[in-house]
Amino acid sequence: MNALEAAGLTKNETKLYKILLQLSSSNVTELAKRTGIHRRSVYDVLQRLAEKGLVSYLTVDNTKNYFANNPKKLKELVDEKANVVSQGLPDLQKLFQQNAEKKSTQFFIGEKGIRYVLDDQLRTGKEVLVLGGSLESSSSLKHYFPKYHLLRKEKNIKFKIVFSGKKEKISLPLSEIKFMKSAGHTAINIYGDNVAFIMWDEQNPYAILIHEKEVASSFRVYFNFIWDKL
Repeated sequence: MNALEAAGLTKNETKLYKILLQLSSSNVTELAKRTGIHRRSVYDVLQRLAEKGLVSYLTVDNTKNYFANNPKKLKELVDEKANVVSQGLPDLQKLFQQNAEKKSTQFFIGEKGIRYVLDDQLRTGKEVLVLGGSLESSSSLKHYFPKYHLLRKEKNIKFKIVFSGKKEKISLPLSEIKFMKSAGHTAINIYGDNVAFIMWDEQNPYAILIHEKEVASSFRVYFNFIWDKL
């Protein structure tokens, strides 16, 4: 994607504007020949570019000759869109929060999917309980976990984790750590009204995220029962 398309221009708008940047001015007939865009479509595209402030024209002998305006206008276009989004975001966020209470199940594949779940824990801001955590899981996202724990500390999010495997010395901020002898690559993460099952497969990690208060409450009781027994 080039700068013009990134600013929101269509392919035809991009093509016409680039041609006009190379010419002092041009009429519709010449632009249609140079771009291969149908003459009628050229009029429509030029009209849209003019509305965006990227193209102007002068009429000479009843013929409109178009020329390109300064490309700096592109930044103004992007800034205007950003302002519109910023102004509308609070209302959109309210709608999202209204639906956030709905029960849902999501499936995530790959490291980006796992990161979404971990970022969701930071957004939720509640204590995180992890049952069946594996030290091998850190290798999948070794560059992300230091940042995750740093942000967790900044947000004062407490952490309880039961690692699978042999007991080792581990230091994590705001954390209580225990070990159980069972082995496995699946970790259950409980936070807020959410339960995430994370499969730490080195080649293809994935996660199932359940957003349901009753399910989270049940797993929290299950976690605390095991925690007290260790």
